[in-house]
Amino acid sequence: MDLIEYAWIIWICMDYLGMHGLFGHAWIIETVETGHALSLQKTNKIK
Repeated sequence: MDLIEYAWIIWICMDYLGMHGLFGHAWIIETVETGHALSLQKTNKIK
């Protein structure tokens, strides 16, 4: 399971619990961006 899938699950759970206000959004965007950056780093290392 990769980071982005994990982030989406958390986001959906937070949405379900009614917790995704500004803090939830900022946190999830940061998590997805970090996950994306890590994926790019991994891809670059393979090449």
